[in-house]
Amino acid sequence: MLLTKLLSPAKTFHSISQVLCNTCNMSGGTKVMQHAQNLKFQRVKLREKNMKYVPGIINLQVLGSGAYGAPKSLYLFTDQSRYLFNCGEGTQRLAHEHKMRLAKLDSIFITQPTWDNLGGLPGLALTIQDVGVPEITLHGPDGLEQIFVGTRRFVVLKNLSVITKECVAYDKYEDHIISVTYVPLVSSQDSSNGPTDTSSGSPPPTDDSEDDIDYYDYETNQSQTVSQANKKRRHHSPPSSRNDSSPTKRPTPSSPASTTMSYICQLKPRPGALSLDKCVAHNVPPGPLLGKLKAGQDVTLADGTVVRSADVTEPDEIGPVFIVLDCPDESYLDSLLKESIFARYQESAASPDDIAVLVAHFSPPHVLSHPRYKEFMSKFPSSTQHLILNESNHCLGSVAVHKIQCKLNVLNKHIFPMLCDNGIPVIVDKESPIPPTPAPTTPTESSTDPPPPSVPLSPSLQSLMTDLVTDLASHYSGLDSNSVLPSSSEPTLIQARTLMKIPLRPRLPLDTSPPLSLDIPAYVRETLTSSPEFPDALSALKQSLEQEEQTPHTNNNGNNINSNNSNVDNDRETVPSEERRKFPEVTFLGTGSSIPNKTRNTSSILLRIDRSSCMLLDCGEGTLSQLVRLFGPRQLDDILSQLGAIYISHLHADHHLGLISLIQARARVRSSSPTRKLVLLAPKQIITWLNLYSARFQRIGHLYTLVPLSLFENHGQNRPPLDQDTISLLSSLGLSSLTTCLVHHCPNAFGVALTTLSGHKITYSGDTMPCDGLVSIGKNSDLLIHEATHEDELEKEARLKMHSTVSQAIRIGRDMFAKHVLLTHFSQRYAKLPRLNRDLNENVGIAFDNMRISLSDLPKLKHFYPALKLMFAEYQDEIEVRAMKRNLKAEVKRNQKADVKRKLSIESAEGKR
Repeated sequence: MLLTKLLSPAKTFHSISQVLCNTCNMSGGTKVMQHAQNLKFQRVKLREKNMKYVPGIINLQVLGSGAYGAPKSLYLFTDQSRYLFNCGEGTQRLAHEHKMRLAKLDSIFITQPTWDNLGGLPGLALTIQDVGVPEITLHGPDGLEQIFVGTRRFVVLKNLSVITKECVAYDKYEDHIISVTYVPLVSSQDSSNGPTDTSSGSPPPTDDSEDDIDYYDYETNQSQTVSQANKKRRHHSPPSSRNDSSPTKRPTPSSPASTTMSYICQLKPRPGALSLDKCVAHNVPPGPLLGKLKAGQDVTLADGTVVRSADVTEPDEIGPVFIVLDCPDESYLDSLLKESIFARYQESAASPDDIAVLVAHFSPPHVLSHPRYKEFMSKFPSSTQHLILNESNHCLGSVAVHKIQCKLNVLNKHIFPMLCDNGIPVIVDKESPIPPTPAPTTPTESSTDPPPPSVPLSPSLQSLMTDLVTDLASHYSGLDSNSVLPSSSEPTLIQARTLMKIPLRPRLPLDTSPPLSLDIPAYVRETLTSSPEFPDALSALKQSLEQEEQTPHTNNNGNNINSNNSNVDNDRETVPSEERRKFPEVTFLGTGSSIPNKTRNTSSILLRIDRSSCMLLDCGEGTLSQLVRLFGPRQLDDILSQLGAIYISHLHADHHLGLISLIQARARVRSSSPTRKLVLLAPKQIITWLNLYSARFQRIGHLYTLVPLSLFENHGQNRPPLDQDTISLLSSLGLSSLTTCLVHHCPNAFGVALTTLSGHKITYSGDTMPCDGLVSIGKNSDLLIHEATHEDELEKEARLKMHSTVSQAIRIGRDMFAKHVLLTHFSQRYAKLPRLNRDLNENVGIAFDNMRISLSDLPKLKHFYPALKLMFAEYQDEIEVRAMKRNLKAEVKRNQKADVKRKLSIESAEGKR
C-alpha cells in the first residue's frame, strides 16, 4: 500500500534527481531567498495582467465573528485579490482551516489599534511571508506600524515589506477592484486620562531594558556551537540586519490612540457585456473589431460608419457600497453623528445606487444598543442589511477542533473532555433539521472536506455508535441555551458566523442558514471505521484503563498518588484525598510548534495547582480561544479569576503572542478586585515589547508584575536564597519551589521545575535541544513535559533549529529519573500524530490539544498509543510515504555527491599523468 502511494506521484526518480542536481550547491538561505524572489516576480506579473479586468464575482465573507475568544474579521475576496478588515488574534488559524488562501492578500484595514483588531497581524505576517506575498499594505489610524517595531525581535520579516498607508480623512485607497474612503471617528475623551503604568512594577523602557537580541541568530549562524551560543545568552547582540523589510514609518503617537477608522467601500463599476445581437444590428463583422468594442473602444466599419462601444454593450454594472464601522464606546458617538459623509449612503442618498447595501458593525453590544447609535442606524433604509461582529455572537469558527476532540473522546471522555463551544449547530442524526455545510461554489473558499465513503457497520458497532452519538449529543444539548442565536427583532440585523457569505457581485440574496455544522454521527462513524482492527483496540484500551484504576501508583517520593501526601505543609493536610487525586491537573491548550494549524495550536499549558489556583506555561496565539472552547465562558471566568501567574519560557512568537489577550481577559474578570496583579514569570527582555504596546496602543502595564526568570536560575551551591516576598509569592501560587535553568535554544530561553505545596514536581522544557541543566533541575520529577518537535530521522534538522527529537526527549526523561514523560510541541507536519520509530515506553505519553490529565492518570497514557495509531491509520500512512520520499531524495543527493567526488578524483589522477 505504501509502495503504491509512493510511486503514484508524477515526479519520477529521474525528475527528483534533476531537481537535486540543480540545487545541490545552493545553501538553504540562498534557496529560500531565490524562492521568495521567484514568487514575488510571479505575483507582480499576475497582478499586472489582472489589472486589465474587473472580476465578475466578489464576495464579502465573515472570517471571525467577534465572539468571546474569536477574532472579528471580514474577508473580501475575488479571483484576483483579497482584502482583510481587522485581524484579531486567531485570524490565521481560521483562514488556514477554512482554506481562505492568503497568497493574494493585498491590503489589511484596521478600524481601531487594539489587540482585538490587530493581535493576529504578527502571526499573519509570518504566514503570508512563507507563501510568497512580497508586500502588504496596512490602512488605519496612525501608529499601526509600531506593532511591527515592537515585535521585530521575535517576528522576523525577511522577505515581506509592510507598508503603512497614511489615512487622511476622506482620502481614498483605489485599485481596479475597489475604492475605500477613510472616515476617522474621534473620541470626545482625552486618552491621557486612562490609568498610567507607573505603578505596574514594570519599568519604562530604558537603555538597559531595550531588547536588541536576535532570537533567531542560531538560524543564520549554524556553524556556531551550542556552548558558544550559551555564552551569548546574557549579553545583547547587535540589531538584526534582517529587518530591512520593516514597515515604512509615520510619526509615532505618544499615547494610545483615541481615533478609530471607518471605511466606506465601493466596488468599481464592471463594464457591460458585449451584445452580439446589437453588433449584428449595427453590421459589425466578426473579427478584431468585436474585441475593441468589448474593451470600450469605438470602431469605424469599412463603409465609414462609426459604431460606439456604448451602442453595442450592456450598461455598466454599478458597484455596490458597503460600510465598515467601529464605534468602540459612547465617547465616539458625537463624532459619528456629526459625520456628514455617511448621509450620502443613507436613505437621503442622491441616487438609489449610492445607498449602502451593507453596514458591518464592529461596535460592541453596549454601543449597538445605545439610543444614539440606533438613531444613526435608523437613517439607512430597510434595504440596507446590518452585519454584527462583536461579543454578542457565539461562533468561534472551528469545526476541526470539535471533530478531533469527538474522535479522541471515544477513547476516554475524562482525559479528552468534550468542548463547551456552543456556537456551531450540531447534527445528531440524518433527520436533523440543520443541514450539513453546503459544497462551496467558486470562488467561495471553504474547509469542508469531502465525506468519507460510508462503511456498513456490524450490529455490535452500530449499537456502540448509537451509544456514543447519544452521549455526545447529550453533552451539546446540555450547554447554555445560546447555541442557536435568537432571531433579531429587526429583519435587517444579521449575527455574524464564520464563513457567512455576502454576495456583492453578482448581487444575490443573503443565505442566513448556518454555514458550519458539527456532524457528530459522521465523526463517530469515521472513528469506528478508521481501521478494521480499531474496534478490538478500543475494547482492549477500555479494559486496560479499568485495570489501571485498580492499581496503586506512587510518586517519586514513594507516596501513593491517590492518598494524602505526608510531605506537605500543615495548612494543606486537611485537603480531601479526592482533591489530591485530581490536582495538580495539566491541560494542554497548544501542542504544535511555530504556527497554529487546525488541530494543534501553538504552545500553551494550563497547570491547575489546586482547587483555587492555576498558572499557564507559555501562551501562544489563540490560547484564550482554546480556553473559551474547552471551558465555556462561565467556567472560564472562574479559571481566569484563579489565574495567578503566566510563565513564558522564551521570546519566540509561538510561545507568547497570546499574552496580551489573557492579561486583558483576566483584568475584565477581576475588575472587582484589581489589587491582585497577574504575576508574569518571563525573561526580563519581554518588558521592551510590553512597554511599547502599553505606550502606543492600550495601557496594560498596571495589570501585571514582571518577575524575571533569572531570579530563580539554578547556580548550584552559589544560588542566593530567595527573599521572603518571593517565597510568599510562590506560596500564593500553590508552589513550594520554582527553579529555572538556561536551555539550548535561543538567547534567554529557560526550562523550569515546579514543586507544588502538595509535594508534586513538574518540569517543563520549553524549546530546547537535549540539555544537562534541565536534567539537573528536573531530577526525580513526577512529570516531565518535554518538546519533541522532530522525528528521530530528522535529528540534523532538529539540531539546526535547536529542538529535540522524540528519542532525545525520552532520553532526557530517563536521565532525570522522571516518573512520566509527556511529549509536546510537535512540528506541524505531524498535525494528528507524531511519527515514532518504535512503540512508546511504559512511562511516555503524547499530548494533544484539549487533553486534560491529573498526575494520578498518567500511568494510563501508555495504553493509548495502539488505538491512536489505528484511529489515525490513514494519516500514519501519509507521513510514512513522506518519510520514504525524503529518504529517497537524501539517497539521490548522497549518490550525486559521491559521483562528483569520484569524477574529481578521476580528473585529478589524469592531471597528474
